[in-house]
Amino acid sequence: MKLKDYELSGQVFGRWTAIRKTVNRFKRPSWWCECACGTERAVETRHLIRGQSKSCGCALWGNKRGHKHGHNTNNVFSPEYSSWHQMKQRCLNPNDKRYHDYGGRGIKVCERWLDFNNFFEDMGEKPTSKHSIDRIDVDGNYEPTNCKWSDDYEQQRNIRVHKNNKLGVKGVHFDKQRNKYTAQLYANGKRRYMKRFDTLEEAIEGRKQAEIKHWGKSSL
Repeated sequence: MKLKDYELSGQVFGRWTAIRKTVNRFKRPSWWCECACGTERAVETRHLIRGQSKSCGCALWGNKRGHKHGHNTNNVFSPEYSSWHQMKQRCLNPNDKRYHDYGGRGIKVCERWLDFNNFFEDMGEKPTSKHSIDRIDVDGNYEPTNCKWSDDYEQQRNIRVHKNNKLGVKGVHFDKQRNKYTAQLYANGKRRYMKRFDTLEEAIEGRKQAEIKHWGKSSL
């Protein structure tokens, strides 16, 4: 079924209640919704049916109408705000350790997303703690048409092969100092696997098995 054909009138999604069909500023199929706190706005149909948007943000940071998203009274950042902040840092802050892979190579944050409220409106809530913001085109900018929430497996499938990796295999490189092939894997921001092998074939197989163990499937 196409998104524009979904009939959601009166249905409740978290704190949202769908009122009527509409389209958002990007002409995407949406529903005009009312949050339990009284806030009303257009929410993309796909975000509702996939559970990616459950409230205007009040469920995380209080129930006041017009509450500004980002942090609560104790300055504890929401997962979405943290993702937004880190996105800006790696694109706009030359002192950030990841800047050379993002802002340093021309990756930008669109003007609309310099405001967190716009970012939250377009992206919705993170589906799970294992999801992070992912660019569909790895050479494209951070903007609504090029970004989605992805889990570790989707992120790693979309990541560029490092410029120093002459083998062309993600997660596998040759260690000249040890004369060994090294396979490693990161999941949820941490290194979960690292092992050295005598042959490239063994290293690729090691990476493959690590992906299956930690992601449930392999991209190789």
